[in-house]
Amino acid sequence: MAIWDSVRAAFSLQGKALGSRAVIPGARDSAPEVYGTQTGRTGSRFAAASAKRQLEAILHPRIRETSRAQVEAAGTPYAILVVPLLLETGAYRDVVDRVAAVDCDEARQIERVMARSGLSEQEVKAIMATQIARDERLRQADDVISNDSDIDALRDAVRKLHARYVELSRR
Repeated sequence: MAIWDSVRAAFSLQGKALGSRAVIPGARDSAPEVYGTQTGRTGSRFAAASAKRQLEAILHPRIRETSRAQVEAAGTPYAILVVPLLLETGAYRDVVDRVAAVDCDEARQIERVMARSGLSEQEVKAIMATQIARDERLRQADDVISNDSDIDALRDAVRKLHARYVELSRR
């Protein structure tokens, strides 16, 4: 999401950062058996689907509350919430006016995730299988930025969308 950094008039909140900085200490106290510990564990603290759901039920309302408060206090023409599961959960629809999706073809997406994360193609595909389908994500998005080209084209698309959002914020 570094590309959004070039759009200085917007206030950006990333749900993951909000969760780890502002919310998790209270959540850890609320459910240490669900959250897990750093030592003596095997695999990820999110390995068990039921434990993950329990943790999300604790964290997500707190993250939404923090997000809502920070958006209201932003003092910018608009705010960007980076919420990976926005469309899967629908939980932020009361906080946002528009949904923007940054899109590229699935082969390129897999290639980029593998390069960035070190995950195998199989692991990336397994993660993608748990997410909303690309065509449905694009259908639900109000605005789509294509990320199938080079960084200059992406910057140009972001600048255009920024200008549109600033204009919409004046209405």
